[in-house]
Amino acid sequence: MARVPYPETSEELAAAFPPGNLLNVTRMLAHAQGVWASYAKTGGLLATTTLLPARLRELVILRIAHLQVCSYELAQHEPLARRYGVTEEELAALRVDGELDDGGFDETEHAALELVTEMILEKDAADRTFDRAHAVLGDRGTVELLLLAGQYAGLALFLNTLRVDVDTDAVPAVPRM
Repeated sequence: MARVPYPETSEELAAAFPPGNLLNVTRMLAHAQGVWASYAKTGGLLATTTLLPARLRELVILRIAHLQVCSYELAQHEPLARRYGVTEEELAALRVDGELDDGGFDETEHAALELVTEMILEKDAADRTFDRAHAVLGDRGTVELLLLAGQYAGLALFLNTLRVDVDTDAVPAVPRM
């Protein structure tokens, strides 16, 4: 049960989301009137206008969700990852007790996942790890990866601390490719 009650649906929220698909995370963000729309827009841009392919974005989000023990992000993003071709073996490798080397990830995916893992666990990354990801992602891709990771790591903290309830009947939105 959420620590803060969900606000009643506002006209502003209702206009921004399809009928019947107002997620608990969005409802909780509505408490931050004047801020939530910009926050949501940033998240939307990271999910749609980036160099990072949709499959890689979902792998990164799920790795962060596991590292942050965020059941809400896992519930929302595992179905999306499957739609983008992520296999059960890959999903297992993303778990904290999994081995990234066992996932069969390509060079770019593996480098990005290693960088994100170190970033979350160590609050930084070793030069070798950073350089490997930077070599395959380039300047823009590396910065976008780090912004995506920061957005979802922060969101996981928000969701966990407020104990936002997992939406049992929501259909996760599929971002544009």
